Amino acid sequence: MDGAIRRRLPELPRLLTSWKWLGELVFQGCMMGMPLLAIACGQFNQSTSARPPEAMVARGASGDRAEVTVLPPPEEVQPAQPARSAGDGSPTDSKLLPINLDTVFRLAEDQNAQVGLARARVEEAWATKDVADMSWLPSLNVGALYFRHEGGIANENGTITRSSFGLLFGGLEITSRLDLREAVYTKVNAERQLWQQRGELRRVTSETLLDAATTYIDLLAARNAEAILLEQLKEIDNLYGRADRLADPAKGDPGARIEAVRIRVQQRAFQQRLASVREQAKRASAKLAYLLGVDPDLTLVPVDQKLAPLQLVDVSPAVNDLVAQALRSGPGVQEMEGLLALIHESMAKACGPAKYLPILEMRMIEGGFGTGPGDSMTWDNRWDLGVQARWNLMEWVTAQDRQRVLEARTEQAHLAFQDLRSKLTAGVKEAREASVGGQEQIGFAQEQVNEARKVHDLSEKRVQNLVQGSSYSEVLLSLVSVAGAQASYLNAVRDYDQAQIRLLILLGAAAGRPANGDCPNLPCQPQ
Repeated sequence: MDGAIRRRLPELPRLLTSWKWLGELVFQGCMMGMPLLAIACGQFNQSTSARPPEAMVARGASGDRAEVTVLPPPEEVQPAQPARSAGDGSPTDSKLLPINLDTVFRLAEDQNAQVGLARARVEEAWATKDVADMSWLPSLNVGALYFRHEGGIANENGTITRSSFGLLFGGLEITSRLDLREAVYTKVNAERQLWQQRGELRRVTSETLLDAATTYIDLLAARNAEAILLEQLKEIDNLYGRADRLADPAKGDPGARIEAVRIRVQQRAFQQRLASVREQAKRASAKLAYLLGVDPDLTLVPVDQKLAPLQLVDVSPAVNDLVAQALRSGPGVQEMEGLLALIHESMAKACGPAKYLPILEMRMIEGGFGTGPGDSMTWDNRWDLGVQARWNLMEWVTAQDRQRVLEARTEQAHLAFQDLRSKLTAGVKEAREASVGGQEQIGFAQEQVNEARKVHDLSEKRVQNLVQGSSYSEVLLSLVSVAGAQASYLNAVRDYDQAQIRLLILLGAAAGRPANGDCPNLPCQPQ
């Protein structure tokens, strides 16, 4: 037992940090649910809820974009043997989960807790609507009634008669209250909540897909940066060894010590950068595990060995055409249009002849009825029927104020829809410009990498041929230039891929299949 505890101690800071982070996420998730109370004010959010088609997540070519040498993942992320037990039940090897972009889309949609919660709320809204559709049915009550009277009772002429009697009734009672306006309002309100929850589902799903996909790109970029830095460190180590031998007083020029020191300083800088990108990869892996709803103890290993430009959306059409597509099928557009149509339809019905309909009430009882003086009972069958039609005159007094409330809510819904269209327009333009500009930046970064490598090769040849003015510092500077060019290329590809993913979701092309919540009376469980 002591050995198992000692082996788990190094994991204690990570566990504490992960639980603290998870608690913050749960708190933020609870706070995000509070805006649902603003439904009555016409607030609405946009989303999308389906994974992109598999054909649209094709990888870019790996050999024709840039000549960037990317090493395989380091040893610590290489596939390992299944976890073995040390005899006390504690695993000795971490579990690995190979993933790619298509897997990220699938798991984020099917297993994310926030998406599942949104699906459950849609199912609740469907159930509420089904209940509202049956609100016109009368209530049926069966029971018994006992009544006992002792003391005075008023006669018709105002005199008092002392009486003592009881009655007992048992049978069927049917009570019906038919308020067509209230029934219509209940049904419309349930449909409005359904549209809102469906919109919330699409918003949560689209944000989750976008967050998970961009996090995967960040993870892959960090792994590639780690591989590049490992390769550069090997070359710097080799260069340091050569400079250190040259600086040996017994074998070379003692004045060359400054060259070795300068290389050593740059070596430490590369090591610090390597530790930083490894930390970034771990953070991205932890965040991605949460978004995908998988075991946080799993180590996510990208199947893709190289970060390459993704061709998800064709950006050659005019920006107005892309904006038009987003305004037709973008996230939240259909839900908002359905909500506005429902509001206008309900207002038209409320202003029609239906506003003059009365409230109808009916009560019918039939059963055994027994009564008599004192404790005696004389039994007979009793049947009573009462029907009433009434109008609430106070509704006419507040009619104008209630109409103002409806108009204000309708105006808020229109403004929310206008804001949604503006956001989609701005988002599509921004993502398209980022994609177009990213292609150009990738080309420049490719040329930068190629030129930096040529400079490095020339510097190496100058040192090897003992050209006057050549030095190891020159070779070191060329290595730093190559590393910087490769980092620029990775950043350009990462930004381009993330822009392509954003554009894919904004255009509504990620809706590969309808969400379960769009189908009534079906359990909203992951497929």
